[in-house]
Amino acid sequence: MNQDTAKGDVVLVGRKREQALLAAALEANESKFVAVYGRRRVGKTYLIRETAGTAFTFQHSGIYKGSKAEQLFEFAASLKGDGLAETPTPQNWLQAFELLKDLVRASTATRKIVFID
Repeated sequence: MNQDTAKGDVVLVGRKREQALLAAALEANESKFVAVYGRRRVGKTYLIRETAGTAFTFQHSGIYKGSKAEQLFEFAASLKGDGLAETPTPQNWLQAFELLKDLVRASTATRKIVFID
């Protein structure tokens, strides 16, 4: 990433290959699982959001060093923010992912993109 100091805009630099791989996964006619990994603060989340735009059925970013209870609460808040009806905070990750499945199943989008950061 590079910052244009005149405008304050962040732009992707040298990520054409990565964007092409993500775009191919987004356009595929079958389900894909994509894992993007690397050291912290290098622009992974920005790369994904810039490439996918607003096409997410669900997106969530965890809380850095958050407790399990905090993570589950925030996950439930993300589910609600993306359209799941009011529901109590899940007590464990099995319950949390069951709620995510409910959200994805209820979506009318032809392509369902789940982004967990």
